Amino acid sequence: MSVTARRCDVRRRSPWRRLVLATRADAPGRDKTTLWTDARLARLYERYRRLYWRGRLPEFTVRVAELTRCVGLCEWTTRVVTVDVAQHDSDREVRSTLLHEMCHVAAVRGGTAHGSRFMRQLERLLRLGAPVTLDLPETGNAPTLSAVPARFRRCRGVLRAAYARERREVERQIAERCADSQPIEGAQLRGLILDGFEDAGMQRVPWRAALWGIGREFHLIDIDGEPLSWARDLVRAGMTAWRRGRRAALEYDRAAAVFGVGSLCEAGSRRPVGDSPPPVQVSGT
Repeated sequence: MSVTARRCDVRRRSPWRRLVLATRADAPGRDKTTLWTDARLARLYERYRRLYWRGRLPEFTVRVAELTRCVGLCEWTTRVVTVDVAQHDSDREVRSTLLHEMCHVAAVRGGTAHGSRFMRQLERLLRLGAPVTLDLPETGNAPTLSAVPARFRRCRGVLRAAYARERREVERQIAERCADSQPIEGAQLRGLILDGFEDAGMQRVPWRAALWGIGREFHLIDIDGEPLSWARDLVRAGMTAWRRGRRAALEYDRAAAVFGVGSLCEAGSRRPVGDSPPPVQVSGT
């Protein structure tokens, strides 16, 4: 397994949360964090390990350190959990981040970093009344609440307000940017999605990677990368388009071998596929 796969269990602040912290930074009476040391964080890890996981969670080294792109990090390679206390607004947020990383420790048995295995741990913590808070980072910044399976009732209930806030912000941005443009009709949108899948096939992008990139862009999949119920027919049509693109690429390459021209993959295609899928989680050794 690659180093990237082992280091992807991170908690990042949502853009909305970063904005709130920036506006509150100099506010009077702000709830600041107290002194956190490696020893204090390690004691809290051990306490939570016994309280919420009955001592069955693996033992990890827990440390306070500066992080550049996230506020918490779980590394299975070295079995280390890192929390950047300086980026937190209160002691409660520090505890919540530690619990978030502990959920990664408990869930790292396969699947996506913030998939169902991880969400199942959060659901347990909410049921037990643990001091954990949920925001978009807990879903891997999934574009819509529908990406969270309905069986995680408590998680969806807590996340509903965060997604409503995010939706209002997105709608505001769209209204500002597209004030003078014509809206895209349903048939046009379907054609755009199918074109994307066909282009991915022509670029030899693996099916799962194409589904993740296009599915996240157009809200077709859940947190595990599986098609949502309403989008299954569209995804099946997308797979047909993807296969058509693959066949076209193979035929082009056969012709290129005969006439000595570049491959279709080098020539490029109509549009980018989108973000690559998250690395698969594998349990540590």
